[in-house]
Amino acid sequence: AAIDLALGRGGDQVVIKDAEKFTYFGGGAQEQEKSTRVKTRVMAFAFKQLISQAENVVIMGHKNADLDSFGASVGMLSAIMKMGKPVYAVLNTANSYTAKMLKKVQAKEEFKDCIINGERAKELVFGNTLLIVVDVFRPSITECEELLGKTENIAVIDHHRKTADFERVPLISYIEPAASAASVIAYEIFRQNRKNKG
Repeated sequence: AAIDLALGRGGDQVVIKDAEKFTYFGGGAQEQEKSTRVKTRVMAFAFKQLISQAENVVIMGHKNADLDSFGASVGMLSAIMKMGKPVYAVLNTANSYTAKMLKKVQAKEEFKDCIINGERAKELVFGNTLLIVVDVFRPSITECEELLGKTENIAVIDHHRKTADFERVPLISYIEPAASAASVIAYEIFRQNRKNKG
């Protein structure tokens, strides 16, 4: 975990973990912030290009969705809707906290038909679909693993250390172990695109 934090913060520092906390030595916080902004801007542009070229977009997180997986999915769903692209989020199961949020989200008219199960998603994913996987890099625990074989246009947003590979290499993998949540990364991507518009 300490190595991931050091690499995520630029790699030019030492991270020491004791029983209570992580302590950082070396590295330049300002320099790292600039580097992160540049990386986010590059990723934001790449995502915008992929979304604009796709016929539709399907977003999925991991099985038994927690608030981060669900939040990243719904955040991206909302942002991509504003781009005028047909978009869906896959959700089969959710933990009790997420189930409460799901009810609130589905009560909103704009999300009524956009949150779908894996079976419905299989009908909507084809060659020119962009499949965005959030908060997970292990194919076996995605909401619907079969979707990964239905399109070559796959993008990944995650904050966990990479533990497995997809059979098809994703077009973009934005893995940021130093980020606190996948939903934070998703927010930064679309915040960057909004800034670039204006």
